Amino acid sequence: MATIVEPRYKLKIIQFFFIDIHGEEKAEEFIRELRKDTDSLYSHYNNNGHPTSASGSRSFSHLTSSTSTYDYTASAVAISSPLVQRYHQRRASRNIMQCRSEVECYLMEDVEAPSDAFQLLTWWKVHSTKFPILFRIA
Repeated sequence: MATIVEPRYKLKIIQFFFIDIHGEEKAEEFIRELRKDTDSLYSHYNNNGHPTSASGSRSFSHLTSSTSTYDYTASAVAISSPLVQRYHQRRASRNIMQCRSEVECYLMEDVEAPSDAFQLLTWWKVHSTKFPILFRIA
């Protein structure tokens, strides 16, 4: 979740790396499950911490068990690494489509450009009115 609410990476970089490491098919399945979990967490925060269905109280443990063979921490991927640079080049060529929810709008927007001057908490403060529930999650 920390990577998803990081405006320089979001879900897109997780997908990018997962495809690169495990292939397209496994990546699609993982991203689908991760997106369900993201939507579930969003729903939980949207309802002031009270899930509206059984899916709102899902366990997220399956995410760590399926990815235990690779370290996805920020220290594993430097901002200036060739893989991250390739990711940003590919992202720069895509368009944003219409979205139906706050999560979808956030995830559809392009990621922030890598910069040593980037301040994550300042970014979320500035965008808190645009993404109020994700702001609370972040």
